[in-house]
Amino acid sequence: MIKERNGCIEIEKFLDLDLLTDLIEFTKNNLEALTKKEFKNKESDLMNRILENDQFRALTEQYSDKVFSDLNQNKTTNINSKATVFEGDTELHYDKCYLNWVIPLILENNKEPGLIIFPNSRKNPFKFLGLKLAVMLFGSPFVLRSETLITLFGGHKIQYCVNHAYIFDGFNSLHGVVRHPDDGNRCVITINFRMDD
Repeated sequence: MIKERNGCIEIEKFLDLDLLTDLIEFTKNNLEALTKKEFKNKESDLMNRILENDQFRALTEQYSDKVFSDLNQNKTTNINSKATVFEGDTELHYDKCYLNWVIPLILENNKEPGLIIFPNSRKNPFKFLGLKLAVMLFGSPFVLRSETLITLFGGHKIQYCVNHAYIFDGFNSLHGVVRHPDDGNRCVITINFRMDD
């Protein structure tokens, strides 16, 4: 099932059970290395199984065409994929990516929703300048947790679920990840389609 809402596309039960099991096993066996950003060769084989998935290809094609039409640029296929273990918040930021995929694998004891996103904030002068000023004055962690500022600037909280896939436009949408101190391990796969320099 595919839902389009809050500046994000969500696909339920995205990976087949065999691949999901292999990825979770790999992640649990390599948590320390993944935390230190030391990736193993085996990870490439697992990533390729995602990249070769028919639904992944079709959705990437569909949504990247729309983004490139909006950007009025030629399409590129520079892919950066990795498994990431989050130890804390990530700063609010824009990516140099026209399409971001996130596939959560491990979410232990999560008290926070996951992704905070301000859809198309780069395109809206009020949102762009207001968020920039808010981050400068209060800091990214405060903005990520402020219900008032999230509502004021049209932001949304995306509740991560294991084996759901999330697609969004990280170039135009300011975003960051919130993590509660009591959360357990959290590992997601990110696949970013970058723009050529």
